Formats: sequence, structure tokens, C-alpha cells
Amino acid sequence: RARDVHASSSPAPSPWRPGASGSTRSLQVIRMMPMSRRTRDGAWLVVPPSAPNTMRGWPRRSVQLLMSLLLLATAMRMVVGDRTRVEEDETVRAWRLQIRAAEFAADHQGGARQGAFPPLPGTRPIKLERRVLDVYAECAAEQVGRHPRLVQRGDGTPPRGRELREEGGRRDARWGLLMEESDDLDSDGDDASRAKWTWLEMMGNATSRSTAQFLVATDGSERVQIALAAALASAGGAVAGYVPVASFVVVGTPTAAAAAMAVPGVLWVGPLTPADRTTRTWDFILPLLAQVYAARSGTAVGANGQVSWTNATARDAAMAAATSILSAGGIIVDASGRVMVEVVLPPLIMIGAASTKRRRNEEGGGGGVAMDEGVPALLAIAAAREFAAGVATTASDDGAWARPVLASSKVRVGVKPEGLAAAVAWLGAHRAAHWVAPHLRRLLRNRVSGEVIQGKFGPGVSGNAPFWEAGITGQGQIVGVGDTGADRRSCYLSAATKFAMYRGLVMENGAPNEMDDQGHGTHVCGSIAGHSEAPGGVNYNGVAKDAQLALTDLTGSNGHIVNTINMNSDYYQHAYDAGARIHSDSWGYSAKNYMVMTYQVDEFAAANPLFLPMFAVGNYGSTTSNGVYTCGAPANAKNILAVGATLSPNSVPPTYLTGEARVWTVEIGGPDAKHWAHGNIRAISSQADVSNPSTHAISAQSVVYAQPANGCDAFTNAAAVAGQMVLISRGACTFATKAQHAQDAGAVAVIIINNIVLSNYVQMYSSTSSGVTIPMVFIPKKDGEMLAALVAQKPGTTLAITGPMTRSTERWHNIVAWSSGGPTQDGRIKPDLMAPGDSIYSAIPLSHEASGDTCHTAQMSGTSMAAPLAAGAVTLLRQYFVDGYYPTGVKNASDAIIPSAALLKAVLVNGATAMEGYGSNGDPIEPPPSSRQGWGRINLTSSVPLRAGESRAAAGRGGIPTSFIAFDRLSTPFTANGQTYGICLEVTGSTEELRATLAWTDPAPSIISDGSLVNDLDLRLTHLVAGSSATAQLWPLLGLEDRVNNVERAVWSAPDLGRYFVEVKAHSLQRGPQAYAIAVTGHLIHVADATTERKCF
Repeated sequence: RARDVHASSSPAPSPWRPGASGSTRSLQVIRMMPMSRRTRDGAWLVVPPSAPNTMRGWPRRSVQLLMSLLLLATAMRMVVGDRTRVEEDETVRAWRLQIRAAEFAADHQGGARQGAFPPLPGTRPIKLERRVLDVYAECAAEQVGRHPRLVQRGDGTPPRGRELREEGGRRDARWGLLMEESDDLDSDGDDASRAKWTWLEMMGNATSRSTAQFLVATDGSERVQIALAAALASAGGAVAGYVPVASFVVVGTPTAAAAAMAVPGVLWVGPLTPADRTTRTWDFILPLLAQVYAARSGTAVGANGQVSWTNATARDAAMAAATSILSAGGIIVDASGRVMVEVVLPPLIMIGAASTKRRRNEEGGGGGVAMDEGVPALLAIAAAREFAAGVATTASDDGAWARPVLASSKVRVGVKPEGLAAAVAWLGAHRAAHWVAPHLRRLLRNRVSGEVIQGKFGPGVSGNAPFWEAGITGQGQIVGVGDTGADRRSCYLSAATKFAMYRGLVMENGAPNEMDDQGHGTHVCGSIAGHSEAPGGVNYNGVAKDAQLALTDLTGSNGHIVNTINMNSDYYQHAYDAGARIHSDSWGYSAKNYMVMTYQVDEFAAANPLFLPMFAVGNYGSTTSNGVYTCGAPANAKNILAVGATLSPNSVPPTYLTGEARVWTVEIGGPDAKHWAHGNIRAISSQADVSNPSTHAISAQSVVYAQPANGCDAFTNAAAVAGQMVLISRGACTFATKAQHAQDAGAVAVIIINNIVLSNYVQMYSSTSSGVTIPMVFIPKKDGEMLAALVAQKPGTTLAITGPMTRSTERWHNIVAWSSGGPTQDGRIKPDLMAPGDSIYSAIPLSHEASGDTCHTAQMSGTSMAAPLAAGAVTLLRQYFVDGYYPTGVKNASDAIIPSAALLKAVLVNGATAMEGYGSNGDPIEPPPSSRQGWGRINLTSSVPLRAGESRAAAGRGGIPTSFIAFDRLSTPFTANGQTYGICLEVTGSTEELRATLAWTDPAPSIISDGSLVNDLDLRLTHLVAGSSATAQLWPLLGLEDRVNNVERAVWSAPDLGRYFVEVKAHSLQRGPQAYAIAVTGHLIHVADATTERKCF
């Protein structure tokens, strides 16, 4: 199994000989000798390339001795080596050794490095917003000379420390970003002693020795992070952000880059390009502006996008059109007509051992991740001065301006629309720019609905408002809100203690405006915590009617809501200091990227693990045919609850369900059929011109996957398909072609599986009749992948098609047309949860001259209405823990606990009710988790038990669970890859679903990333098979492990009696310790925790 690494038919002469000195010794690699699968490093035999028969001059015993020593060294490394690296990098290290050895040999034989290198072991992505890099491919490209290495090392002369340019003499690498060249040359050194950049065309305005931002990819181990931090510190560099997977943005000189390259475990050092530092939002705005200017006579567009005018009429017309485009995109234009651009300067973060510093809170428990280090004021001022001058010149705009936003590490730039393209290009190329994006305007996004949230309509639930009747009304809780203000004269908000904080961004006579001219904020506040005992008023109280509010009035002087300086110190921190641990926001942006504000939300939540931000998911669902991929920022953050909207009991019955007869259910059969009852897979049938059976319903059938998988050619497995139901992937040919090939092969029915995420259901039609008469239905990609895995891994699994489906009489099972959907750009599930948001009654402002009735209410609709109802539900759940209702369902002060945000999230997701209605276009809602309903609709009574005596029939499908177990691992987090935490359970009843949900608050990645996970945990559910010692992994099915979301849920319907094991594993930790929370419900007994599967079974 040995592999040739380098072979040369005519090696160059070499002075090397045994015992020689004074010359550089050239070595040739003969073989890499793999040990076993458990060996971390290959062993190398190195010999001189001076003769074709190199081995001839070496005594055989010497060779054997050398091999033995190398193998011994490898074995020792295997025993004492680092165990925390990412699993896939065991092959990476061997591959890099091969590359380095071949490169070394090539260097000493002259000529360019060319030829074949060992095959790459898989991929290692770096997930930026604009692109996904493959580290291995970049390494290979360097080796074969397709592009240079980023940095050329010097001769090793130690660099001199840079002059410090900051208050107190503290070293800050970022000052070098504003200097022509770094000041790291020894006073007695020469040019050859210095490292330099070699790929300048990818680095913006960098010179060969200037400080710049660059990427460093590592093997993911904690050891390499510690070594990298030390190497950068010694070379004057610093880390500016984490980029998934296991990579970093670094600020430093070429010397710092060379130091990073020399760290064992660093896989690659490469450029952070100007494009990487500019948001994709520009890709939509700038071409539209270019069309405006190109379509009008009297304009001249330069190569860099700069526009000049030849007459005033053309200028005025183009300006009006450009302003309209910018306004439609939510981009703010100042009073002078200049577009406002935000330039984020590089932050500094701690990695390795330094990142273990955890922020504590007054309740105790720790568990937070240290927030990044902001930008010093003098540096921001200096950057703004340089940006203003550069943009004025580049955009030919003498009035261009740049101002530091000192509390947010940003510089805000103003430039005329005709110079915007040139300005964005110049700013993106500037070494001090970490992120360049438009300055966006924030957009704004009860009685029966509150009862839906509390679970009134669940099976076995008595009373209209079960939580209120149990004494849980929000008492003692404070909820943060940011909105258009609140009319405190309203009877719902007039209590003297209702507002723990009322803060205005725009002050009038030294105090915030107490009016709410828009009414949005009053309605939102009333839905969360409005409370009135006045006649008629009691019917429209908020969900957490006795909670207090910590309100920030976001209304500006022009009546629009305005942006805070940042989401941390200028926003959340005020509410946090007032006592709020839940914050509800019903505003957002149409932009879908992981923008600065999204990053700040995730960062604050990670630093304050008891704090749960909540956002309305947005009202852009109607902008696409099926509502997917319309979730805007900051509802795309990881560490929040993003809330979508369902119909409410007040809604007009939907009229768009004209195609109900085409909706069917795919039922799972076979040995595990009862356990997959929660799957609830919906399908839509083809039109008659594709397949025209008498009915698409068919009884349980065995299932085969087509070969080829897309069914576009005659099946090569026709014999296996005959008499079976066949699964076929969408794409590459018409539906009619797939149907015909399936029927020709003898299939009895066809299920088409979508091949993309962004279109859950597709109508199958054909321009001509196909003559096919077998049932044919279409299902979403996620459901198809689950079915395919189930069929492959569970012998005897069958599928049936039943229906057609009928409409639910409960309107809140349907999604409102305008409610935005996911996924996020990195593939995460959004919204997280659903709540009623259509036709919601709540408080509204009084007239300016208030008199008479002060309990005015009105209906409003939007995800803006769903989010505060959900926030009220979270408030009740938090009181449930704080007042000691857990674990008995009865208040007991001695049982009080302070829940983390992760625990609240886990409990709500665990108990969420699957919506079984329809979407805006009449398509069925795919089962959770999905891009339309997230994990389901909030249902408090199916999340936690309240009190004894309630009927528990149908628990887990909206009823009250018999048992509820919560684990909040805030003070005992995972600290290394591979660590596990196990929970042993005994299921004693089969009428309830066994549910387990894992949630964690993930550190924020760099804003240049796509927002992917930093730390990845896994949830696993196993079962001891009755009557044997065998164990079965129930979830996840192999190949369906979740590498995207920071919430994972396992559901097992009608569980067999016996022993079950829930395990959480640290699959990959890249930044600091990771706390987490688990919620489990079912008819069960908690046997033990912090245990192993072997002990449990």
C-alpha cells in the first residue's frame, strides 16, 4: 500500500553525500509508509537524489534502522499527540507532508513545480458570504503554480516591534492598515530579511510589505489555535474574526503571515480579497443604478463605474430614478442626496486559551463568550479621514464625507449615487475595510390568539388560558422592546409600574416622546404585556399581562424608525441593565446576508447566555411563489427566536386553497411504521398530462431508488423496480420522461424528490399527454432524503399514498401569505417558530386629546404581531422556571432556577406543534423542521406540564406531557471535541411521543462569513432492543447528521417500553467552551444523567 510521492528519471546532480558539510543538502522522498488507520502521521524515508540507484550506497541494516526509528517516532506521536483535531484532518496532515516533500524535491531540481500530486482528501471549506473556498484546492493550486503563495518568507531575521500608535502604548496591529508599509524592519537588517506579499492583485491597495487582512485555515484543534495566537502576537499580528470552518481573518504584516504559515496545524494562508469584504447586496443595487445612467443621454460612465454629466436635465432625471431605486432597497440617502455606506473596521477577538474567558452575570453561572474588542476612537477617526479623502477623489465628489461611529467600530460614508460604484470598489480595496455595506433603514414588520399560544385548543387541555389559571401571568418578568414608542395613556399600558424603562433615541425637551403616532409600538407592547381590568378591556390583554416592559422608542424626528449606533451597548445593554432577559423586535431589513447587525445580535447573545433576542421574520413571503428564502436580517441570526405568522381565529378563512384535491399524504409502513407517525409527509400529485391514474392513492408498497437516480434514461435496475414504488430525483429531464421510464420498468407508483431547497413543491405538468397511468407525486428535498435514508437503512420499510387531504378547520394551522420563510444563506432553518399574526387585536394609541374610553383596540396583521405574542409566551415560560414550577408543574420556590436562553429555546422547540395546513399558494406545509414553519407553532401546554389532573391523551400532539426533563449545562460546558453528555431514560408508556431537543448559543462568526456554525454539537437517540443486548440508533439516520443548525430535535412516536439513551456530543468546537441545553418530554422516568450508553443499557 505504499505510494510513490516523487519520481524523477534524471535527477539533478547534488553535492550531497554521507558526511558532507558546507552545502545545502538535497533530499528525495522515496515512499510514504502508512502505519494503520489509527496512526496520525505517516513515516518518511529520505535519501539523496544524487544517483538513480539511491539505495545502493546505503547498508541494508542502516536503512532498516532508520525506518525503525522513524516508525518509532510516529508511534510515539500517535500515543502523545493531540486528540482534539477535527477527524478529517488525520488524512490532511499526511497529504500535506506529501505535498511539502514533493515541493522540496522540485525546488532542488530546478524548474516550475508541475506534475501530478497526491489526490486531495475530501474538502475543507472556508465559508465566506460571497464564496466558499476549498482549502485543499487552494493548497494544490499553489503547489502546481496556478497561483503564488500569499507570502514569501524572509531569511528569518527577527522583526523589530512596530511603533505603537494608541492610547497607553498598547500594541494594536490595525494601525498598520493605514500606513503605506509596515514598520517591522530591523535597524541593521536589509530588504532580503523581510517577508513580503506575493499575490498583490488579490489584496486591494496592499503593497508588498504593508499590513493587510488575510485568511488562515487550521486543522481545528485547540493546540493550533493557541500556537497561532502566540505566533501572531510575537509577529505583531492579531485575529480579527472566526470564519467557519476552523479558519480566521488575521490582521498583520507579511512577517505575521509567515509566522502563521510556520505553525504546525495551519493548513493554508491566503488573501482576503476586496470582493470578500463587500456585501452581495451591492450586486443587486449597483447594476440597477448603472442601467439608470446608461439609459440616459447626457451621461458618461467610466470604467470604474464613475458617472459624469454633460447636461443638467439628464443629471436631474437620473438622480430621481436612482433615489427611487435606493429607497426601494431600503438604503438611506442623506439630506444632500448622498448614499450612506457603512464601512466596518476590523475587530479583534481572542482565540485559543484566551477565548475561554467567560462573561458572568449577576445571576451567576457564566457560560458567555467574550465579545470582540472594538476599534479605538483615534483609529476610527484616522480611518474616516482617509476614507473621506479617497472617496472624494475616486467618486469625483468634493462633498463626500466620512464620519466615525465610535461605539460600533464603523465609519459611515456619504457619496453621490453616480459615484457609488467607484466608491464601493475603492473602499472594498482599502486594507482597513473589513466590511462594506449600505446603511439600511429599519422596516417595521390578545384575546383568542393568546389562548392559541397557551395551548387552549390542545387535546386534554381545560380552561381558556391554562398558564394564567395556574398563576403564570408574567409577574416578575421584564421584556425588552424596540419599536415606535407606546402610548402610556392606554388603559393596557397606563399602570405606574408597567415600564421598567422608557428610553427614546430622539429626545424632546430632554425626555422621550410619549406619543406613538404610528401605533405600531403600542400594539406590540399591548400584545406582550398589556393589562386592563376595565369592562371590555380584559378581553384584549397581552399574553404576559403582568410583565413589565423595557422600551426603546426607535422613532426619529421624521417619524421613521432609526438605527441605533450598535445592537450592543447602544441597544440591548440598556434593556439588560433594566432587568430584561427577553427582547422582542418587530422590525428588520430586506437584506438576507449575515450583516453587521446580525453579527452584533449573535455576539451579544453569546456574551450574555441568559438573554434571548426575538425577531419578526419579516413580511416578504409574497415576493416569491412559495415564500422561501425571504427571511431578512437580523431575523437570520443564529442565537435568536425568529417568529413567523399563522392565521389566527380572527382571520378570514383562506380563499387560496383551490387545489386541495391535489394534496396527498405519504405514509411510512413496515416494522417501524408507528414510530414515524410524526413524519406527516405531504405530497402534490402531477397534472393529468404527466400521469393520469384513476387515483394517486396506493396501498403500502416496497420501495426502490431509480438507477439512474434522475430517471432520465431507461432504468438499469428495471428488474428491481418492477412491481415496486420508485423514488426519482428531480432535474435533467421532463417529468413526463421520468414517468414514462418508471412505467416502462414496471413501477406501480412514482415519488419525485425535489433536488433543491428553495422550492419545496413544484407543479408537475407536460405540454403533451404522456399516456402514463401510475400514481405520481412530488415531495420536498428534505422529506425525500429522509425517506431514501429510511428505505436504505431499515429493511422492510414500505410507503403508501393516501388522500386527498382535507382542510383543517383550525385556521392557525395555515401560514399567512406574506410571512417570510427561510432558509438563511448558510442553510439554517428560519423561522424558528410560528405564532398567530393575522388580524390580531391589541392596544392602539388614543387621540392626542384623550377623553372617555382609554381602552382602544384594533386589528393589525404582520409578523410584527406574531413576534410579541411569541415573546409573551417565552415570558410565561421563563416565569415557569424562575418561580419553581419545574419539575412538578406546581409552584415551589425551592425549585426555582434561572434558565438560559438556550433552555428556553430548547423547551419551546421541543413542544412546538406541527402545522398541517397550507401555505400562501395552496401548497401543503412540509413537516417540521422546514423553511416555512420552522419547528412548528408555539404551544406552551405541550412544552411543559402545569399541574396534576389534566388529561394526557394525545400528549406530544398538542396535549400536556406526562414527564418533562430539562438540563441547562451553562456552568458545565463542553471544552474539547469528542466530549459527550448522556441521559438515561425508561419509557413507561407508548401513548406519547418521546421528544428530545438540543439547543446552544453559538459564538458569532466574522461578518465576512455566511453566518455558519462556529461550534457544532450533535444529538443522538438510541434504544435497547427488547429481549436482547442489541442497541438501535433511532436518530439521526446515517447521513442525515445536522451540520447547519444550533437546534436539533429527535422525535420517536409510540415508543416501545424500555430503556432509551439521549446523547449530546461536541462534534467540533472552534471557539471557547460551549454551553448547551436539553429538553425531553414523554411518558418516561429519568434514570440517570452524565452517564454512558453502556451504563444505561
